Amino acid sequence: MIGNATYRAAHLTRQAARYAAAGPSARLLVDRAAYIKHLEAELQRVSAACLAVHALGERLEGGEARAQSLEAKVRPACAKCA
Repeated sequence: MIGNATYRAAHLTRQAARYAAAGPSARLLVDRAAYIKHLEAELQRVSAACLAVHALGERLEGGEARAQSLEAKVRPACAKCA
């Protein structure tokens, strides 16, 4: 039984070294909880990016409306000058 325990300890040590060398992506393939945590983090990142894009789009639309409003005010004055 001691031989099996020694072999198991050596095997677990080798596995730990492989995990450390492979990096976090290898852990995601094996550890379900780590994979779910990774997906949740990605979802938060993508959701934040979508909200930022939406806010930027609203700001651009507001700026476009303001520019059109100012152009409408300037056009009659330009027509009188010409």
